[in-house]
Amino acid sequence: MGYFDCEYNALGIDKPGVLVTNEESKVLAMLNGPFEPSGSIINLYSGTVRATVLGSTETRTQYAAMQESIEMILSDIIYLRDYPRCVLDIKVYVISSGQNILPAIINAISVLLLNAGIQMKGILLSVSDHVVHATSGYVYADKKYQKVLQIGPQSQDNISELDDLLERMVYSLKEDYKKDWNISIHK
Repeated sequence: MGYFDCEYNALGIDKPGVLVTNEESKVLAMLNGPFEPSGSIINLYSGTVRATVLGSTETRTQYAAMQESIEMILSDIIYLRDYPRCVLDIKVYVISSGQNILPAIINAISVLLLNAGIQMKGILLSVSDHVVHATSGYVYADKKYQKVLQIGPQSQDNISELDDLLERMVYSLKEDYKKDWNISIHK
């Protein structure tokens, strides 16, 4: 795992936002919600996740393709029944991108949701394998990793790399959230 850094309150104290540097990529993620939309309600019994990734015009189609995968993963790991009739609107602004832009986006969203106290089934982590040009996404829960995303050729699961990323994320969290999540890293 390369360099990972997270800066909370990137948009001020009253708005959930994080600035994440993940190797050579830098992204700003912000959360609007959960809120009840004005007008028609999307779902009466559970919440809805909207993810928007914004960057340079050359990569607009690449980011649009990522959005669908990200929304599907988030819809699976967030306890949307805890947010009936609500929308969780996530916006990610790509400041600089490298080979690992998708893991940077996913990891930024993960720490954003952790920092905002959104109820999830586990912690979402993503790593890339530059050798085979693949990206994998995992959910960490009950001291186990479960693969939820594979883009590119199948790569070998590198648990030590995931442990390192999880430790960096946990280190950047506030003490209250560490207790709430009861995070313990297996070695």
